[in-house]
Amino acid sequence: MTSKVKYSYACEKYKKQTQFLDFYYEHFGNFWVNHQMNGTFSKWHLYGTMDYIMHYDSKKYLPNNRLIFPIELVFDIDVPNYKENHLLRDQISDNFIKENMNHSIWRNGSDYGNHIHSFFPELNNYPTFHRQLLKQLLIQHYAGKENIKKFKIDMFVTYPKRLISLERSKHRNGGDRIKYLVRNFNFNKENKIPKQVIKKFEGKITTYDMDSIFIDLSVSDKPCIKFFETEEFSHIEDYRRRALFILASEYVRKGIPKNEVVHKLIKWRDYILNGYKGISDSFIKHTVLKANGRVTCKMRSQVLQEIGMESVVRKCPTCSKFLM
Repeated sequence: MTSKVKYSYACEKYKKQTQFLDFYYEHFGNFWVNHQMNGTFSKWHLYGTMDYIMHYDSKKYLPNNRLIFPIELVFDIDVPNYKENHLLRDQISDNFIKENMNHSIWRNGSDYGNHIHSFFPELNNYPTFHRQLLKQLLIQHYAGKENIKKFKIDMFVTYPKRLISLERSKHRNGGDRIKYLVRNFNFNKENKIPKQVIKKFEGKITTYDMDSIFIDLSVSDKPCIKFFETEEFSHIEDYRRRALFILASEYVRKGIPKNEVVHKLIKWRDYILNGYKGISDSFIKHTVLKANGRVTCKMRSQVLQEIGMESVVRKCPTCSKFLM
């Protein structure tokens, strides 16, 4: 998609999720989708393929989550205080408007959820790692670094292969609520990455390595913890429950209230583990309840070595003492 004007047209004209699915297929080709409802998740399918057709032709539902595209910037605002939620949403939108940047505001169908979508075609000019860093800097630019910390703005949306609820689709908790358009802002020009963001990016890219992209997403600076929080770990299925306990213990040790730990780990399961069915909401709550913050570096080192990640162990001064 070379112009946000096309998305603005889709926002205002299309009233069905099928229209958005076809719209994205026309502009991006095959893309990942899935269906999430009342705590259950379908397998990811590539829209426009025979695999997708064979799965959804026999179903009474359509996918309600779709890929966040490489050139797309998403703000997932889920502040539990209604007034603060909308003030933050409008503040971010005002910052877009000041720069004449195209964007749209959507309610995702939940009690508090607001999404802001914007497209920056220039992001296609960067490799995945650089694009992820740029998205983080763009979120900081429009939301403000202090708001990211204060309201725990979701930064997982900058990861590659992340899903977000599909426009005009039903909310994952069921009922008749859908993701609907609140306002659309179209300045009839293509969004450009602000010069000050590019300047920050150029300053950081010389000092960042592949692991430091996750600094803003973690409550810990320990390489062993950051590894379990990232997509690099997500494919090691047999150790997901142990990783859940390790993360829960670390978050509790850091003094995060247990209800916030549960919320954070549900997002970790949904976004990093792609909605892994082997970890339910109730299992997460039970794990957090048991977590006492006493998981040691020795245990983390043992788990990392069992899955062949000695390279991560060596990055952690304490864990490396327990290399076998």
